[in-house]
Amino acid sequence: MNALDPSEGAASQLSDGKPQLQISFSFAGHIAIVRFAGDLVSQTAGSAFDALVSATNSESKTLIVDLLDIRQMTRAGLRGLVVAAKLIEATYGRMRLVIADADMERQLLDLPIDHLLHLDRSVDVALAALAKPVGDTEITLSHAELICLPTPSREAGQ
Repeated sequence: MNALDPSEGAASQLSDGKPQLQISFSFAGHIAIVRFAGDLVSQTAGSAFDALVSATNSESKTLIVDLLDIRQMTRAGLRGLVVAAKLIEATYGRMRLVIADADMERQLLDLPIDHLLHLDRSVDVALAALAKPVGDTEITLSHAELICLPTPSREAGQ
């Protein structure tokens, strides 16, 4: 069984005017690409969360989440993206979100967890960003670590 097989019930398709979310998976080399189309809202968030957890549990620790075909997204829908980003970060992986809408970009960047969300305007741009090697000496600091770093003015006063 492939953990990323969309035929295994990963897609939520509600009818009669209710929110719909289609989920598909593909790979570009070792990079998993999860594509969402439709509505990423509370009624579909469970399926989205399951798909993202499956992707983060796959052999690939590099993930692109394609949101280009999302019609609407709520905070409930966003929750799965945040959890996936945290799971990927905890395993020293990398995740990029592909968005086309400036309103969605504003919505995502206004959150206090914006450091987890790396945004691109196309899958090709995201692939190029992930193709760049991360140096062994590159260290990502949290906001708390950054504000605690000594500054030149503090060091000069000592």
